[in-house]
Amino acid sequence: MLCKLSFTHKIIYIHSYNRIKLEMAKILVIDDMEGIRQAITNTLESEGHTVSEASNGKEGQQAIEEEDFDLIITDMFMPEKDGFDIMTFARARNKTMPIIVISGGGVALTADWALTGAEAFASATIQKPFKSEVLIQTVNEQLAKADA
Repeated sequence: MLCKLSFTHKIIYIHSYNRIKLEMAKILVIDDMEGIRQAITNTLESEGHTVSEASNGKEGQQAIEEEDFDLIITDMFMPEKDGFDIMTFARARNKTMPIIVISGGGVALTADWALTGAEAFASATIQKPFKSEVLIQTVNEQLAKADA
């Protein structure tokens, strides 16, 4: 048995065995490290999401201006504009936008310190390196909260 519930930006299928799967969220991934950005994109696309990429904060801010996203994943430390700039800009446009911050730390800060600072603005944080299962779980939790 399959039930279909429609929300503004995604469809939730509830299977008879009580498994809920979120599909077709529009997600922006902002990270200056191409390998990480591509790994995140591949993981999310394999889950049915539509993903746009930005290689730095300036490109990310431009993407946020041009399109509406269901969720943003951003690195903390990037050229031109950092994760705090992205969070501030995104929150000014949409106060309830789910934002996941990822970081492996920077030149002067450990990942723990960077993510602790981000927690005031972010919906969730993930420390690099991370497993794809952690990413998927965090994304699904944030999308579910956004629809609640």
